[in-house]
Amino acid sequence: MIWTFHSSLCYFLTQIDMLICHPRILLFLLGPILSILHLAEFMTNRLYAGILLCGFRHWTFDQNHILENACIIIEGRLTNRIE
Repeated sequence: MIWTFHSSLCYFLTQIDMLICHPRILLFLLGPILSILHLAEFMTNRLYAGILLCGFRHWTFDQNHILENACIIIEGRLTNRIE
């Protein structure tokens, strides 16, 4: 059990060392990871906006319109900060 953990750790460290030594491989892997994180944050922002809008359904149309615009502005600022 301990030997397996040690050999796995050594393998993992070797792979990290390979990635550090080969920046093209690191950049190749980093692009998709950042795209997935960007999509996840975008979807989370949309979910928060939806929860806010559902929570205030009893408001008037004008109040809901203001809240929706505020959510869109906040979402846009968070999205632009990543890019």
